[in-house]
Amino acid sequence: MSSGTNLARRFRWLTFPSLIRYIALFQFLSFVLTWISPTLPEILIFDHERLLAGEVWRAFSFLFFPAGAGTSATSLLFAFFGTMLLITFGDGLEAEWGSFRTSLYVYLGWATCLLSSLLAGLTGLPYYPPAMLFDLSILFAFATFFPRHQIMLFFVIPVPVFLIALFAAIPLALACLASPPTAVHVIGCLANYFLFIGPLRLGEMKTRQEVFQRRKKFRSKSLPESEAFHTCEQCGANDQTHPEREFRVTADDRELCSACLDETEPDPTTAPS
Repeated sequence: MSSGTNLARRFRWLTFPSLIRYIALFQFLSFVLTWISPTLPEILIFDHERLLAGEVWRAFSFLFFPAGAGTSATSLLFAFFGTMLLITFGDGLEAEWGSFRTSLYVYLGWATCLLSSLLAGLTGLPYYPPAMLFDLSILFAFATFFPRHQIMLFFVIPVPVFLIALFAAIPLALACLASPPTAVHVIGCLANYFLFIGPLRLGEMKTRQEVFQRRKKFRSKSLPESEAFHTCEQCGANDQTHPEREFRVTADDRELCSACLDETEPDPTTAPS
């Protein structure tokens, strides 16, 4: 915890609060602007050849086009819901990690998507839109920490977010199994998830185990051994060792168990001489 805090203080200039929220809003804006200028995606989407030819803005602008932007009302509706989901995921991660860690996750995701897609393009291999995989890395991260969080799909259908992540992961997994080069590209783009989430989850599991062991040790030391409430003054039996017996106080103020009482009480059928 202290090392993470020191790192955040040292590199606090990298912190960009609500960064995912801004990316989501720019993505929605790109869909809206496509209605006005249908050629806009051709200028801003990822294209390794044009990027290497000098159109350096494509190294950043591709984040705003996670998929092919259409001009139909349906595509705009899906873009709106996608934007709301991405904002929800980003706010949740920032609440869990803080602005610094969330910003690092975004920077790492941008870099891995850029490098992996650039490598795929240079080797002549087909590749997924890198912004789509970037958005999926945010979805997978949120689903890892908040799997039971319910998303009101279209404001009507409650769906746990882990199901959304699962439905998104299955086609990717099938594509990776069918094509090893595709697997390299996808895993490369999602490297921020594997590199970032893995150590965090392992650290959380270790911390929880340590807390559990400390609590167990504390309880074993702090809780007193069970003490008997009743103890027979004659034979030493108590309500813990002999729970089947009854205990009573005699006329001479002695506490005896039912077995000893039977021995000391006179037989009522025997008349005194």
